Amino acid sequence: MTTIRRRTFLRSVAATSVPFAFGQRWTAAAIEGPDKEFKLSLNQRSLRRSHAAGEWEHLRFAEIARREFDIDAVDYSSSFFKDRADDEDYLSEMNRRAADQGVRQVLLMVDGEGALAAADPDQRKIALNRHRLWIDAAASLGCRGVCVRPLGDGKAEEQTKRFAESLASLNEHATERKIHVLISSDTGLARNVGWLTRLIKGIGSARCGAFPLLGEVIQGDPYSDIPKWVAVAKGVGVLTHAFDSVGNHNGPDVSRILKLVLEAGYRGFISLEYAGEDLDEFAGIRASQSLLARFEPALP
Repeated sequence: MTTIRRRTFLRSVAATSVPFAFGQRWTAAAIEGPDKEFKLSLNQRSLRRSHAAGEWEHLRFAEIARREFDIDAVDYSSSFFKDRADDEDYLSEMNRRAADQGVRQVLLMVDGEGALAAADPDQRKIALNRHRLWIDAAASLGCRGVCVRPLGDGKAEEQTKRFAESLASLNEHATERKIHVLISSDTGLARNVGWLTRLIKGIGSARCGAFPLLGEVIQGDPYSDIPKWVAVAKGVGVLTHAFDSVGNHNGPDVSRILKLVLEAGYRGFISLEYAGEDLDEFAGIRASQSLLARFEPALP
C-alpha cells in the first residue's frame, strides 16, 4: 500500500510539473508521481451563500481558497460564472489568478445547464450543447474533469437509456479534449451505486467514472458501499453539514468514511463541500478542515 504522509494530508497539490491523472479502467483517481496521497480541494459550492449575497466575485475564488484556508486546489461550479463558458479572456484571467496563488484547478461541476436525460429531445439537445461548452471551458482551465448529473423525467429505464446516450456523446467530446466525465452520486438514479456502476461499465471508457459525494444520504448503507463507489470513482467528495459544540459532525462519521476510502485504494483529491446553513460559510469550512485533521493521526 502506498504510504500517505500525515504532514501533507490537508494540503492540496502545489503548482509543480508532476502531472495529475485519474485512475485507469474503473479504478480510483490517483496522483501520479513520487507522492501518492490524499489531497484536499475546496468545492466552490461551499461558498454559495456569500457569493449569492455579492460578498465576493468569482475571480477571487482561488485567492480565497489559498489565503483564507491554505487550500491550493479548487473545484469550480459553472453556476458561479454561468455566462463565461466561452469567454476565453475571462478563462485566461482565471488561469492567471490561480497561477498567481499556486492553486490547481481540478474539477468543474456543471450545475444548472439542463437535463441530460430529459424526455423532450429538444431540451436534451440544449443540455448536451451546454455541457459540451463546459467541457471546453474545463480544458481551457487545465481541469482534469467535469462533473455531471443524470437529471431527467419519466420512468427509470427510460431515463437510464437517455442518460447513457447523452453520457456516451459527452464522453466522446471529452476524450477529444483530454477531459474526464464524472457522474455525481447526489442526484436521482445515481444515488444507487449498482445503477451507476452498470452505467459506467456500459460506457466502457477510462475517461468516464463516478464522483461519489460521501456524507450525503445515498441509497444503501453509506459505509458498506464505499468500496463499490471507489471501484468506479474518478474523484471523491466529502460533504459536511453541521457540528456540535466540540466540533463533531452531526451526520455521517467523516473519519470512518475517509478510512474506508483509503482502505478501498483511493489516492487522489478529496473535494470538500460544506453544505451547512447554521454556520457562517468560512467558519463551516474551517470546522470541516478541523474535522478532517482528526483523521490525520490515523495515517501511516
